[in-house]
Amino acid sequence: MIHFLFIINKHGKIRFTKYYRHKSLTQRRVIEHDVFRNCLAKQHLCMYYDEQLQYRVVYQKFASLFLVIGGDHTIDTFATIGFLHLFVRILSAYFSSVCELDVRFLILFTHTYIHTHILTALHTRNSLYTISILYI
Repeated sequence: MIHFLFIINKHGKIRFTKYYRHKSLTQRRVIEHDVFRNCLAKQHLCMYYDEQLQYRVVYQKFASLFLVIGGDHTIDTFATIGFLHLFVRILSAYFSSVCELDVRFLILFTHTYIHTHILTALHTRNSLYTISILYI
């Protein structure tokens, strides 16, 4: 089960965050700091397991952004990487050249896409053409 999704820039600033389980503000800060620190240290990997927080974190670096999904141990790593890759392709098709300002200033599109594909399980559609008809 997915617990959180982040978009973080290479300087550690959170550009987008979505939690699917309630966390207090201090817990959120700890999670965000730990996730960024581990992603920055392990850039060549795409996944790690946080023993302390008991999360499996799957991430992908795209340009200057880290796309991060965290969940429990039952999360499927390859499906999550596929979802992140599809998300990057959709952003590239929508913005033509993705940068963190696009994600930040057009947050409604980003939030709508994430909400639609994670909560309603539309991430099973992996055709870029099918998804581009819905959004573009």
